[in-house]
Amino acid sequence: MSLGDRFVPGRLREFIPGDPFWPPLPEGVASCYVNDLSPPGSLVLIPFSLNPLLPLEISDLGYKVIASSFNPIPILSLKALHNRGEDFTSALTRLVDAPRGEKLLRHYLQSLYLVECPGCGELVEAEFFLWEGKAPMAKVVKCHRCGTAGTFPLAPTDLKPLENFKEKGPDYWYVLAKLFSPGEVSPPEAEELPLVYTPRNLHCLNAMFVKIETLFPERSSQALALKTALLAAMHLSLSLYPSPEFKGRPLRLHPPPRFVEANAWKAFQSAAESFRSLLRPLPIVEQEEFFQKDKAPALLPVPWGIKKLEEEIPPASASFIILEPPPLDRTWWALNFLWAGWLMGYQAAYPLRPLALKGVFGWDWYEETLRRSLLKLKGLLKPGGFALFLGQDIPPVMAECLVLAGAKAGLRPESFSFRERDTRLEIRLLFSNSEKLWPVTSRSEEETLKEAILDVLTYIGEPLTPPLLRLAVEWWLSSRKPWAWDNRKRGEFRGFLEEMLSSLLRENCLKPWAEGKLLGLPQYPSSSIPLSDRAELEVYRLLKEKGFLTMGELEELFYASFQGLLAPKSDFLKECLASYGEEAEGRWRLRVEDEPERRARDQEEIKAILWELGEKLGFQAKEGARDPFDVIWEEKEAISRPLHLIAGLNFGFVVESTAALTGFFLRHFSPPFPRAYVVIPGGRASLVWYKLKNMPLWSSLKGWQFIKYRHLRRLAQEKAPDRYSLQKIIGLDPVVERPGAQLSFI
Repeated sequence: MSLGDRFVPGRLREFIPGDPFWPPLPEGVASCYVNDLSPPGSLVLIPFSLNPLLPLEISDLGYKVIASSFNPIPILSLKALHNRGEDFTSALTRLVDAPRGEKLLRHYLQSLYLVECPGCGELVEAEFFLWEGKAPMAKVVKCHRCGTAGTFPLAPTDLKPLENFKEKGPDYWYVLAKLFSPGEVSPPEAEELPLVYTPRNLHCLNAMFVKIETLFPERSSQALALKTALLAAMHLSLSLYPSPEFKGRPLRLHPPPRFVEANAWKAFQSAAESFRSLLRPLPIVEQEEFFQKDKAPALLPVPWGIKKLEEEIPPASASFIILEPPPLDRTWWALNFLWAGWLMGYQAAYPLRPLALKGVFGWDWYEETLRRSLLKLKGLLKPGGFALFLGQDIPPVMAECLVLAGAKAGLRPESFSFRERDTRLEIRLLFSNSEKLWPVTSRSEEETLKEAILDVLTYIGEPLTPPLLRLAVEWWLSSRKPWAWDNRKRGEFRGFLEEMLSSLLRENCLKPWAEGKLLGLPQYPSSSIPLSDRAELEVYRLLKEKGFLTMGELEELFYASFQGLLAPKSDFLKECLASYGEEAEGRWRLRVEDEPERRARDQEEIKAILWELGEKLGFQAKEGARDPFDVIWEEKEAISRPLHLIAGLNFGFVVESTAALTGFFLRHFSPPFPRAYVVIPGGRASLVWYKLKNMPLWSSLKGWQFIKYRHLRRLAQEKAPDRYSLQKIIGLDPVVERPGAQLSFI
C-alpha cells in the first residue's frame, strides 16, 4: 500500500444490528495498514478501544494485540466474545427459564408488554409504544394469529402492566446506588441518569441483570456474555429516540416530548441472537504470558488508561498503534458511566465520572488532552512505527483536533484521506514515529499558508466548504509544508487562517461560490478537472474497461485511483453505478446504451435533431456558433436588433453524454442566454438530481435547465411541433412525464 493520501473504504460490519453505540466497523481498513507497515507477529496497541471487533481483526492476522480503555464497557464486551456458542445458549436458557415469582423469567418479562390485539382481541406482545410526555399514547403490534399489524390507540387493559411502576421506584434507587460507593451522596446531575428509561423498561432490564448476578459467578464467561447482550438491550431501550426511524446516538439525556418505548425484552432477545453469532475461542492470555517474545497471536484486553499503559508496557515495544477517536459528547459518556456502574459496580465506573458528570470541556481541551496522550503513546512506539487514526462518523472539527494533536505530539504525518457522509466524516489518518525534520525555509508563515490554500483548491479542482478547506489546509501544512505548530492553539490558527482567507478574497485570489457556502478559485481552466467529475468518469472507466466487478472490487479499484485528501462519497459512487451500470448476479457492468461508440452516435444525432427542430420552430439554427453551446437557435426577425436584445431571445443547447459537468458549470456558472439547456441521456437524470440536491454549487445554479434525449427525439417525430410543445419537455421532471400529461401532438 502506498503512503499517499488514499482512502481505504473497508467493508462495514455490524456488532449488534441497529445499535447506535456500536456503529458499523469498516472491516479490512486497519488490517490493510497493519499488514503493510508492521512486521508479522509484532505488537499492535489499541489504546482507545471502542469496537470489540477491531482487536479481533488484528489478532486474526497473527499479531499480538493489547486492547485497552479507561472505559470498561468495550473491554467487557471484548472479553465476552471469548466464548463458545453452545455455552452461551445454555446460559441464556438457564437465565430466561429461571423462576420469577410464580412464573418463568421469560414469561414474566413478556407479560410486561402484552396488549390487546385490535383485530382479534387476544393478548399479543407489543413491538413498541409511542409516548407523549409522561404517558404512552399508542402501541405498535404485529399479531401472528390474525395478521393485524400497525399503530393503534391503547386500550384501557393495555395500561394494566404499568400500575405497579413509579418513575422513581425500587429499580431506580437500586441502579442509582450501583453508581456510587456505599454512603456516598449522589450528585444531582447523576440522579437524572436512570430516568433515561421508562419505569417498565428499567424494571425489565434490571430484573434480567439481578438474575444474571444471582445465577452466574461475576467473572465467568457466561456472566460476561449475558451482560454484553443485556448492554446492547440497554442501548436499544433508551427513552431518548424520537421515532422508530431514528438511527443516530441521542443528543441529550432528557426524553423528547414524543419518544419510543422499545420492548426491552424483545431487544434483549434480538441482541442475544446477534451476539451469539460472534462468539468463538480467542487467544486471550494473562499479562505475564502476553509479553513472552514467542507468543503470537495473543490478545490482552485491559481496562487501562494511558498512564497505566505507560507503566505496564515496555518503551518502544509497539510497532503499530490504532486509535479510535473517543467522542467528545457528555451524553455518550454519561450513559457509559450509567451502564458501567450498573453492570460492573461503582469502582469500574469511577474513571468515567469527570466526563459523565462535569460535561463537555470543549474542542481545545480535547486537542490538548489528546496531544498529551499521544506524547506518552509515542514513547511506547518503536522508531519508525506507525499510528493510525480510524474514524467512521466524526465531525470535521474532531478531525482537525486529530491532525493537530498528532503533529504537535511530534509524530510525522504520512497520509490522510477522508470522505463526507452528510455533515460527518470517515477518516484514515496515518502518522509515523520518525525523527525526520522539515528543511529550514526562509519563507514567511503568511506565504506558506497562502500557498497551502491555493494548492488545496487547485488540487481538488472545485470550491470547498470552509470546514473542509480548513481541515485540508491544516493537513497540507502538517504534511507537505515546513510549518512549526509548537504550542499554537487551534483557535489562534483559525483566526490566522480566517485573516488570510479574507485577504485572498480582497485580492481576488479567492471567490465565494454558491451564495457564499463555498470558497474556491476565481477561475477554473478547462484543464482543471474537479474531483466530482473525476470520480464520475472513473466509475465509467472501470465499468467500461474492467466490467463484471462486485461492489467490493469496484470500491477498492475506485478509491485506489484517488491519491488525494478528499475522497468521493460512498453514496455518490452508488449513484454513478446506478447511472452507468447494470447489476447481474451481484456483479456490475456498463449498460449497453453507454458504450462509447453508441453515446458518440447519440450525441451527433441529438445535435442534428436540434438543428432540424430549430428550423421547424421558426428559428435560425447555428451549430457551435458561440462558447459554450453546441447548437444555438436565433429568432430570425431579431437579426437587426441590438446585441443584448438578441441574446435575450436566443436558445442555447449543450449536448452531453455524462453528468460530469461541475467543471463546465465553474467556467459557465451564469449562461450567456437566459434560455440555456443541457441535453442529457435519460440515464443521467437521477445522477443530476443527486448533484442538484447534494452539491451546493449545483443547487445554486441559475439559468441552466435540463432536457432528456428521448423527449427531443419524440418532439422531432411530430410533423408540426410548436414552441408550447418544447416547454413541456424541459426539466428533469417535465410536464410530459407527469401522470395525465400529454404532448400537444400526441
